[in-house]
Amino acid sequence: MKAASEYLFGVRIDLYDYSDLDRCIDAALIDRAPLFLTAPHFHILLIARRETWLRTLLNTSSVNYIDGIGTWLGICILSGHRAPRINGTDYHHTLLQRSLADGWRVFLLGGDENTAKQLALRLRKQFPHAALEVQPGTIDIADDSVVEAIRSFHPDLLFLGLGTPLQFEWMHRHATALTVPVILATGAFLDFAAGTRPRAPRWMRRIGLEWLHRLLHEPRRLWRRYILGIPAFVFLVLRERLRRN
Repeated sequence: MKAASEYLFGVRIDLYDYSDLDRCIDAALIDRAPLFLTAPHFHILLIARRETWLRTLLNTSSVNYIDGIGTWLGICILSGHRAPRINGTDYHHTLLQRSLADGWRVFLLGGDENTAKQLALRLRKQFPHAALEVQPGTIDIADDSVVEAIRSFHPDLLFLGLGTPLQFEWMHRHATALTVPVILATGAFLDFAAGTRPRAPRWMRRIGLEWLHRLLHEPRRLWRRYILGIPAFVFLVLRERLRRN
């Protein structure tokens, strides 16, 4: 049974918990039915609010689960009840480990050359017999050779970590050419998995301050997203709440 959904800035947000995601992915792997999962955090939602193509892509994806304190608070404010929240990085790590251990074919696309190299070394050391391919995400969005490489490998799962909005632009362009049962838009997960980007301490992740840790480590790249984006997001959520009332 499909979980309930809410809408935020015109984007469908599915109220899935961890077990819901597991059931969807397991069913897709068995049935070979296409499944595209995203986790629209507040920055993605702000872009989708003004970009019709992204809003359409998200609303036609299979699952848009809640990852990030901003989306979670927005849904709670608008719906009036507590919504489930997934820690996407933790979930992707668990799923990746489980998939490789169970013998599924896994393709990872994202990060720079060093990230891809370090991630491949880590995973092949842990799973020496796994069907695994890792390629850096420093690609031209129009490069069809990447799609051909994915199709030739015949993965069961594709972890797509090209960042925002590039990973969505890439999907918008190439989705119809892919024949992968499970595709996950994972953001910076591959950098964390490779150890090339530090994760926030557990206590910060638990209380929803992982964004602050990222801002402190990458202020030049992320200051605009968080310093300007968070107040704008909060304002727009409150305005939408007033309109609904």
